[in-house]
Amino acid sequence: MKKGLADVIIDIRTTRHKISLWKNKIKTRISSYENIKDTKIPEEYKKETAQLKTILNTIEKLDLLLEMLEIKVETIVTVGIILNNVQDVVSAIKEFGKIYPFIGTDLLIEIENIYRDFSSSIDLPKEFKVRTTEGGKRILDEIDKSLNEKGSNRTIEINT
Repeated sequence: MKKGLADVIIDIRTTRHKISLWKNKIKTRISSYENIKDTKIPEEYKKETAQLKTILNTIEKLDLLLEMLEIKVETIVTVGIILNNVQDVVSAIKEFGKIYPFIGTDLLIEIENIYRDFSSSIDLPKEFKVRTTEGGKRILDEIDKSLNEKGSNRTIEINT
């Protein structure tokens, strides 16, 4: 079954929620390991804590990628809605010219020109295709850099 963009947004948000739960569990475990004072066990806990921090960092990267995707898909949906509304208005203008042909030849020509120019200027693809680009690698590098610079602070600026 083919999913719509709204379903994709729901899937992204659900996944981000799961990631948030995992991050909280991992942070809790890391915190509990760091509070252990027994001298015989800490070396094992230090290794697991390091592994958990690596996993947490990886999950945060995925969360940022999903957040970016969510914003992009929401933008596509919003632009699509706006585009549909604009197309409706432009179609209404053309219909106006048909309903009221007595407004004058000059205005009818202008209305037809506006409709034609608008229709030819809209250049959106019928399908949104995912493609692998160098831009994707650049975004991953920016996420790494931002996470390293700002820690887990969520006010990260990424140029997309």
